[in-house]
Amino acid sequence: MSVKCLYEQRFLKERRLFIIFAVISTIAPFLSLFEFLRPASETFATWFQRSGSIMVVVALLSEMHAYQMFDVFKPDGFVNTTYAETEKKYSPQVKLCNIVAFILIAIGTLIWGYGDIPFR
Repeated sequence: MSVKCLYEQRFLKERRLFIIFAVISTIAPFLSLFEFLRPASETFATWFQRSGSIMVVVALLSEMHAYQMFDVFKPDGFVNTTYAETEKKYSPQVKLCNIVAFILIAIGTLIWGYGDIPFR
């Protein structure tokens, strides 16, 4: 097992948090499908639409960690010798995570705004 440099450790921590929040944000609309979680006074369409707001909030948390991954490769001052190698290795993942976060926020916003329309 190799010892990970400081940049890689920080990146992997932020990536792990990004994945956790991204998965939770995608689960939120699916949880609205379970009838036992829905109040009796709410329709399925309204409950699904409300799940979009939860999706957006959690997707914003994932986007925050995606940005923190990007921030790892914008160090202040001098960098270690392992910086260039780590940046080259993980830079494509940072871009992908930012795109995924944007897509999750957009989908959550669409569900939040128009999620009840397909069920009318």
